[in-house]
Amino acid sequence: MIPPPYLIACDSERNPIYAPAKLMNAALKTSGGSSNLAVEGTSGAPVDFSISPPPSFGVQVGVLTLNVETSAEYDVGDHFLSSAVATLANGLMIQVKAQNVESVLLEDGECRRTRDLTRICDRGSIDILQGASGSIFRAHLWIPSLLRLAAEGTYPEPDYVRVRVQDDLRGLEFAEVFLQGVKLT
Repeated sequence: MIPPPYLIACDSERNPIYAPAKLMNAALKTSGGSSNLAVEGTSGAPVDFSISPPPSFGVQVGVLTLNVETSAEYDVGDHFLSSAVATLANGLMIQVKAQNVESVLLEDGECRRTRDLTRICDRGSIDILQGASGSIFRAHLWIPSLLRLAAEGTYPEPDYVRVRVQDDLRGLEFAEVFLQGVKLT
């Protein structure tokens, strides 16, 4: 899919000036550089995965995607995506700071089971592949339509998208959240 041009300004006669869109596709990572959410977090010692734009550009966020791989069976009951991970005690938390305003898109306890996760996904955005060797789950998480992160240095503290893991997700072989968006120059 070719991204639409991005409106960058209007000339003196109010005619739009467009620039070609440049895509950004990057995983949220820990401060140590890991993108794998299959970690042991707790409410007292959560593991944060985040992303912030660099100084050279801001980002208009288009999609946050959660990918999960597990050798256990996919489970929609009282588990979190996999029969190997029980219902989460604390749940995933999604926080953002956009245009210097902090907000929580997903509160503590709102995403503890597979069915909780499906409630916060965009319509028609869940794919599940289940085979003899395991399962792959992919979902596009709902986000506000005009979520814009400012370039680093615009504000004293950088804008970000953060996923906080507060439970033991080591029963998943691999899980990541990645951001897709348009670079704003």
